[in-house]
Amino acid sequence: MRRFLAATTAVLALTGCALIPASPSPASTRGSGTAGNPVTAATPTPTPVPTLAVGDCTATLPEGTTTAANLTAVPCSSAHAWEVFAVIPLTPTSPPPEQELLAAAKDACLPAFREYVGVAPAFSRYDAIFLTPDLAGWDDPAARTITCLAGREDGGLLGSAAGDSTLFPEPGECTGPQDVGLLEVEVLPCSSPHHWEVYAQRKLSEAPTDAALATLVKEVCAAKFAAFVGRSPAKSAYEYAYFAPTADTWDGIRDRRLVCSAGSPKGGITGSLKGIKR
Repeated sequence: MRRFLAATTAVLALTGCALIPASPSPASTRGSGTAGNPVTAATPTPTPVPTLAVGDCTATLPEGTTTAANLTAVPCSSAHAWEVFAVIPLTPTSPPPEQELLAAAKDACLPAFREYVGVAPAFSRYDAIFLTPDLAGWDDPAARTITCLAGREDGGLLGSAAGDSTLFPEPGECTGPQDVGLLEVEVLPCSSPHHWEVYAQRKLSEAPTDAALATLVKEVCAAKFAAFVGRSPAKSAYEYAYFAPTADTWDGIRDRRLVCSAGSPKGGITGSLKGIKR
């Protein structure tokens, strides 16, 4: 099981597991022997030094992956799941206790995530995980590292996470329910059943007051809904919802946009609502 780094805040939190992999059993493969010759255990193959460096991307990690050894880099411009944002050297010559390793990962990876991505994990669309050496890896000083990765378990990412503070969905994207935690909003293909479709946005230059935000929602979301759907919100079978940073979250959320979605909390929408006139 991979270890997810938790970054607790009063607004949002990434949660997950922080388990050190159980010690694997010694290699039990036996060499071939002949009569009169003892059969001896094969020498375990040393774990290769991780080849991923900061800025490298990799595909979805196979189930049970706990170490960066043998992971292959793929172009960040193609679909991928994870991107290395830090490689932290470890000084212990043998695996430290679980809590000590977790503390070291938090102390190193979380600040590095903010520096690399541009925002704390609690306000990012990327998860933060870390991988450590397996038992064989601890025998190689060059492999004693914590590899910190940003991404998503389900993959499908394009481009680099470096400097990407985007949190809200983009125009043209469809999502599942939006009455969930912000980091739980799922972007879905518009051709499959969904709840909402993003149709408008506006950049914000300063933290909006409640009154200013209400005015902006009318100017952007309500006004552009009719042009997008083909019917005013009051006469449509659909409604609009929105994302926006508030005065309280302005310093944490770096996605400074008002984002408008058309749809229904009941879901079951397939295809685009553009020009549907209902």
